[in-house]
Amino acid sequence: MDLSIPEDYQVRLQPTRVAGSYPLVRLEFTGATVDAPLMTQIARKYNIDVSILSSDLDYAGGVKFGMMVAEIFGNADDDEAAIRYLRENNVKVEVLGYVL
Repeated sequence: MDLSIPEDYQVRLQPTRVAGSYPLVRLEFTGATVDAPLMTQIARKYNIDVSILSSDLDYAGGVKFGMMVAEIFGNADDDEAAIRYLRENNVKVEVLGYVL
């Protein structure tokens, strides 16, 4: 599975967070995390919005797994708390950068 970053996002991507930018993340779900409503949970728990840019779900060897590229909209503390929550719930999170 390869979910590339849309070109219009690539040109606005910054390596560090600056005022008015939001994290762009690649998420990898496996096992039970594939079916868990984690995106809704972080939106409610941390008062953030999530914009899903692309996603894919597949099976390999009878195991379901998925990937997603999403932008997280919230203040810096809430964004970081949401990312931490995902990691604590066995989601692999890669911060690709920060979109202006």
